[in-house]
Amino acid sequence: MVVRHLRQLPTDFNKLSSIVYWPFLDIVIYGFIGIWLDQSIHSPDMRFVLLTNVALWQAVVRADFGVSLNLLEEIWAHNVTNLFSTPLTIWEWISAAFIEGLIMLAALTAFCVAVVYGFYHYNILELGVWFVPILLLTYISGLAIGFLTSSLLVYWGVRVQVLAWMVGWMFAPVSGAYYPVSVLPAWMQTIAHALPLHYATVSTHMVLAEHASPLEMLIKGYALGIFYLSISIALFIYMFNKSKDRGLQRLRD
Repeated sequence: MVVRHLRQLPTDFNKLSSIVYWPFLDIVIYGFIGIWLDQSIHSPDMRFVLLTNVALWQAVVRADFGVSLNLLEEIWAHNVTNLFSTPLTIWEWISAAFIEGLIMLAALTAFCVAVVYGFYHYNILELGVWFVPILLLTYISGLAIGFLTSSLLVYWGVRVQVLAWMVGWMFAPVSGAYYPVSVLPAWMQTIAHALPLHYATVSTHMVLAEHASPLEMLIKGYALGIFYLSISIALFIYMFNKSKDRGLQRLRD
């Protein structure tokens, strides 16, 4: 049994991720958290910014999972072929993902607000009128990641199923959710500035710590978010059509 599993290891992407990807991610994230805490441990405002951004990061992850895991569940259940043998169109499936995501976002937000207030006596809604725009920007970012992940799943199927969890968290180190991107090396800051998530977390900092308007940051974030979401949906449709030509039933193999 040992030999059998070791022989599979070099070519099993799902197993390799548990050895390389997740340990690497934990070390990177918690390492930068440590650096940030050394710099700002005496700032109460930064603790509130951290709590708010961590709660908003959940919206990113859930939006991502809402698309990619829904598709993966259909693949596991051998149901993809059944779904698309009906009059259901790919755009109707995408629209359903948007609507379901918004419903889940509302429930998730209420839960996170309650937990943060219950445990830390801090109200995330202190973001005021900026709360909804910032939240929706994180949701758009999560959808973009979700459709990117789904593009890979709909083409390669269960062979890369671990990507449903990996891809979203790949953006965590450069999101600014757990620490400001200013603690990152210059090359990672460049990546962060190209992502809409950065502008959501910076907006939170501007409102809570600086009491300033984040309008300019949000405009940049929405421009990037809509751009990436459009690209990821186009890629998903392209990969779906390519996979459909090869036969959707093979996704479960």
